[in-house]
Amino acid sequence: MAAMRRLLQLVSTAFLTVGARRSYGGLPQSNSKSASSFHYHPVPVVFSRATGSTIWDSEGKRYIDFLAAYSAVNQIIKALQEQVEKLTLSSRAFYNDQFPVFAERLTNMLGYEMVLPMKMGTEGVETALKVARKWVISMSCDNDATRGFGALLPGNLKVDFGDADSLENIFKLKLDSFLFEPIQGEAGVVIPPEGYLKAVRELSRSGKMLACDWEEVRPDMVILGKALGGGVIPVTSDVAMASLDVIEQEKLVERSASLGEELRIQLNEIKKQYPKYIKEVRGRGLFNAVEFNSESLSPVSAYDI
Repeated sequence: MAAMRRLLQLVSTAFLTVGARRSYGGLPQSNSKSASSFHYHPVPVVFSRATGSTIWDSEGKRYIDFLAAYSAVNQIIKALQEQVEKLTLSSRAFYNDQFPVFAERLTNMLGYEMVLPMKMGTEGVETALKVARKWVISMSCDNDATRGFGALLPGNLKVDFGDADSLENIFKLKLDSFLFEPIQGEAGVVIPPEGYLKAVRELSRSGKMLACDWEEVRPDMVILGKALGGGVIPVTSDVAMASLDVIEQEKLVERSASLGEELRIQLNEIKKQYPKYIKEVRGRGLFNAVEFNSESLSPVSAYDI
């Protein structure tokens, strides 16, 4: 059972606290809730510092960054510090000496013609929708996802993720575009069936750098975010270029493929030992998930451990 306990501690985003004491920056949990609007359901951990892929909370407990977003990479931090001393902000109404270099490098790396910077992932999606105007989107059918909101945008149709046949039927309506995640992240690292991405590419027009590269397809638009900033707010293009440096110099794409394969092998060995608790191990590269059997474990079991 020790191995099972260890697995739960690691897989549950590796940000779990074992003690019963729960505080937020020295404030009781109730005070934190009264001072901040509810967003997500955070685990009772308060981050205070990080070095590399290691993070410490306010009580001195150490964690491993499994989300690749909260660590502190020295090379990226140095680039940020140097750029902050020179220039932190420049309106698009003017030119600066960093963005053109970054834009050229990113488009060359991914094989695209242009890049348009936005402030967040959601804004990137909205911009892509403005370009397309009509679309079909793979999304949750859970009523909680839309309860309390007004009417959805007209012309927005839904199709089951990974269902190429249903998508083909909807495309008969002569839609302009199809928006989806090649691998669904927050849904639990859900991977579509083999050949789905190629089917999407054919419908729309007759360990990888991008998730769509696994099936060698090229979308018309790619929306990037979060990791491109290397775990810090991308104040300037200089920080994003430092992130690309780390990806290339440390061969993170290649390492992700090999380490991810080894990780799934080891996780599947644990699955064999505890088939009652583990339903499935899945992933691509180091983008992985372990799905637990809901009949044996409740959704909060990992937090209790």
